[in-house]
Amino acid sequence: MKQILIDLYKLKHPNTGLGQFSFYFGKEMIKKKNFNCNNVFLLPKNYPPIFKGEKMIRTSNYRRLFSSFNSGFDLWHSTHQDSSFFPAKKTPYLLTVHDLNFLWEKKGLKLNHRIKKIQKRIDLATAVVFLSEFTKNTVLMNMDVPKEKITRVIYNGIPELEQEVPVKPKLIPQKPFVFTIGVVKPSKNILALVEWMKHMPELNLVISGNSFHPYGEKIRKRINELKLEKNIIITNEISENEKIWFYRECLAFVSTSKLEGFGIPAIEAMRMGKPVFLSNMTSFPEVAGKEAYYWESFEPEVMRRTFENGMNQVSNDSKKTNLEIILKYNSGSPVISSIQRVSKPGRRIFSSADSLPKINNGLGIAILSTPKGVMTDIDARKQKVGGEIVCKVF
Repeated sequence: MKQILIDLYKLKHPNTGLGQFSFYFGKEMIKKKNFNCNNVFLLPKNYPPIFKGEKMIRTSNYRRLFSSFNSGFDLWHSTHQDSSFFPAKKTPYLLTVHDLNFLWEKKGLKLNHRIKKIQKRIDLATAVVFLSEFTKNTVLMNMDVPKEKITRVIYNGIPELEQEVPVKPKLIPQKPFVFTIGVVKPSKNILALVEWMKHMPELNLVISGNSFHPYGEKIRKRINELKLEKNIIITNEISENEKIWFYRECLAFVSTSKLEGFGIPAIEAMRMGKPVFLSNMTSFPEVAGKEAYYWESFEPEVMRRTFENGMNQVSNDSKKTNLEIILKYNSGSPVISSIQRVSKPGRRIFSSADSLPKINNGLGIAILSTPKGVMTDIDARKQKVGGEIVCKVF
């Protein structure tokens, strides 16, 4: 039986993008197990035994200096480009490259060091997989990849998030909100979202991800300067189930990131039926395609117009071209006594599923435009989806 080593060491940081990639990659490899092959998972030293029934090697980073476990495999798969572990010589070696964001983030000696590290892995690799054409082209332009080297683009898959049980986080917004997730670092350009929120007083912004570093402090300082403490929530790292809650309850997913090799959160949000608003840089247009809305610039007023136009389109797309209304009467009097418009172009009113108002003490209904179509507040609560309140009827 062939032995395949799969490097999942990034599970050491389970709530990061690479940590989540490693977790779901491992689960899928178990589901699609080939009985002619035996998976061997390389894991952090103290990682819990969640991959039951599979052979596991638990190690720490310093053991990369030794070769006690790197031989005897028919294939070695490094699931990311920064792995510290290598196979024995002549072992077929598959390398997955997520991005080369460091080209724009590092300078001088640090940049040269990273380039040399990635080049070494490419030189050793029998085949190289890229997560997007953007990443592939970036590698080909900046690295030496022989033409005879096997290269493929294989897009990221995402799990069936809608099947997972959401967990309500401790910190939740008090208004309808937009959501973004990722490590809070300069390349994510979170500051543009903070500036945008000055122009969106009717919304809250939820920022999830590790923010305990200088750029995170810069974000907090700017939030305080703009007096947006009640409008912007920074949750720091959250669990997978809390993330699903935010996806379900948000009005839209937003990202102003300038560097993305793929952009999993945007695709996760789309799977959850949410509109997504993204920067038009790097891999986003390739991955999200025509289904996303793109910021033409990061000027707050331009971003506001893009968001409002996009949400209007979402609302219009869910409307039928022909609406048949049959009026009901009781003893000669109309059952419906009032239809009142709520959301207007100049003042749009949004609500999460948990905050939907009860009309006339529950005797009336609200009509909402949601990512899942136009529906009553009753149906919206059942489907746990929020949206724009079009009108109230009683």
